[in-house]
Amino acid sequence: MIINPSHGADGFEKKQAVKPMDWSRPVVSRGFGYEKQSETDTEELVKQYKSGQVFYFFGDYKGAINKWMDLVEKQYAPAQASMAWLYQAGLGVEKDLEKAISLYDAAAKSGNAVAQNNLGVIYEQGLGGLTKNYHQARKLYQQSAENGYRFAQYNYANLLENGLGGALDKALAIRWYQKAAEQDVPSAKEKLQTMGIELTNKP
Repeated sequence: MIINPSHGADGFEKKQAVKPMDWSRPVVSRGFGYEKQSETDTEELVKQYKSGQVFYFFGDYKGAINKWMDLVEKQYAPAQASMAWLYQAGLGVEKDLEKAISLYDAAAKSGNAVAQNNLGVIYEQGLGGLTKNYHQARKLYQQSAENGYRFAQYNYANLLENGLGGALDKALAIRWYQKAAEQDVPSAKEKLQTMGIELTNKP
């Protein structure tokens, strides 16, 4: 699992000694709270998914898996993304990036922002047997960022700023860093600070 070195599994900063930031490392996250419901989602599906989250929060990964695997078979995107995270992190299951990639891909095609971001990280880093592909990573980050996912906004800005996977666009990168910072992404706030840019206020 590749994460920003100053961040934990959720992308939130750890309480530790301050170290220089490595702005080249993308942020991957389990992404709870970004499950946008579609018109086809039933109350039963949502309730079962959230019950799996409760098991996860208490460290009962097997309990979470029991709730989510049934939803994966029903092609419920949030459950696909969450199970992909478990396979990527090796939580409650043997670490298996191939399975993680397959589940992320299915969820990403359904428009799941978390899956789009995390699959983008895998392409950017060239993990799980995939060839490193900045163009594909940038495309996935953009999709996720436009869906409002804050860590993807940071990751997309990073590729824009460095001209990876497409044209270099510093002005657009700054706008996306600002969007991420407005959603309390610490890396984005620190990045803007190093660039001497003040965080804009939301309208």
